[in-house]
Amino acid sequence: MVLPEVQVIIPCEASDGLSTLVLASIWEFNPDEPWTFNLSFIGQDAEWVISLGLVEEAVTNPNGDLHGYADVRVTAFEGFLTIRLDNGQKACLLDFPISDVEEFLNEVDTSNAQMIIGQKLDEFLETL
Repeated sequence: MVLPEVQVIIPCEASDGLSTLVLASIWEFNPDEPWTFNLSFIGQDAEWVISLGLVEEAVTNPNGDLHGYADVRVTAFEGFLTIRLDNGQKACLLDFPISDVEEFLNEVDTSNAQMIIGQKLDEFLETL
């Protein structure tokens, strides 16, 4: 069974604390990598691979708690999902309407996740 890829455009406000840009973000899910999604922006070169589980945790518990650690943290509060990207010197807050994020999550099919993980583990073990 081949599952479809999902691509959704979600509006975003990106802020570094000094200025804010309004951007169109692209959320792409590839069922061959069922634990992540790619986040990019129209007209920008940057692209990040984000944990799908991290976003699901925040959306499921929209109480403002931070999820994740180090360079990527996610929180949901008052109708927005915020992804904080931090390289240790600079940080950026990306705010997305949580209703749009929920629509993306509803389109994502992770039913084959365990099978894919098992296949990748088998492939890895064969190389040892």
